[in-house]
Amino acid sequence: MKLTQIIAILAISAVFFACNNQNASKSEMKTQKDSTSYALGALQAEGFLDQMEKFQVLKHIDTKWFLKGAEDYTSGEKAMDFSSVQMTLSNVIRKIQADSAYAMPEASTGEEMQNVSDSFGYALGAQLVEGINRTLVQMKATADIDSSFVMTGINDVMTDSSQIDQKTGTDLLNKMVQKARAAQMEAQQQQESANAEQYADNKKAGEDFLEENKQRPEVKVTESGLQYEVLKKGTGASPAATDQVKVHYHGTLIDGTVFDSSVERGEPITFGLNQVIPGWTEGVQLMKEGAKYKFYIPQELAYGGADKGKIKPYSTLIFEVELLEVVK
Repeated sequence: MKLTQIIAILAISAVFFACNNQNASKSEMKTQKDSTSYALGALQAEGFLDQMEKFQVLKHIDTKWFLKGAEDYTSGEKAMDFSSVQMTLSNVIRKIQADSAYAMPEASTGEEMQNVSDSFGYALGAQLVEGINRTLVQMKATADIDSSFVMTGINDVMTDSSQIDQKTGTDLLNKMVQKARAAQMEAQQQQESANAEQYADNKKAGEDFLEENKQRPEVKVTESGLQYEVLKKGTGASPAATDQVKVHYHGTLIDGTVFDSSVERGEPITFGLNQVIPGWTEGVQLMKEGAKYKFYIPQELAYGGADKGKIKPYSTLIFEVELLEVVK
């Protein structure tokens, strides 16, 4: 396995973390939050050690310095910045991969890092926690975790004294993830409701435009509500929804504002038809290579209530699309 892949797995092998500096005893756990936090630390550490064994790195990890790195990156009192952490891991793992007989010096027993064993152990602990921290923030789940119990779980696994089984721990973490996802969905729904009120005029303007536009004889309307007109017929192959297509396009709002244009950039683009908005997926399948169509895409077949910068929520979109090639 490549070095970059190993570093990436180290970064994502941890999934959650929070910020406090005192370790807690498992016997002190009184709430589900406490138990979930302990399970989080224990299971993440177990998964981490399994990965290190596969990479033939496990024997090079000093437990004391690993825990020191994890604790420092929890408290924010970092003895090594993150760029140095990544550089240390890259350098050491590269040496381990290049030489199966590579030997580390004995780790120091003092409070300051003295050699590569110290810094490598510290960097691994730091990398683990940094990945956890970032994921917790992304999930907006920091309030659901007490890091004192997380550190206890990590410590217990690293010292071979874990007090939780895989099933119990997994069940606890699944509940936490479900709670975080439900909170994110609720927040998204609230934002969409706010957008619906704020951008009601934008939505109405699009509906009025489409109602008038479909009266023109050159405009055709599909069952989904997609409107299109043929500017130039094609003679080549038609794509399926799973095909890659090479196109030129020019996208505007109904007031003529250009929000994206490969034509203006002077370079066509290739992408999968199942990777774009529904209006594109449906519309481009109607075309043959060499054709040029103009699509009028209702907001529900575009980005709906999402805010995409120049494309405000509930915007009707207009695209001129030339299908250059169906890429097999």
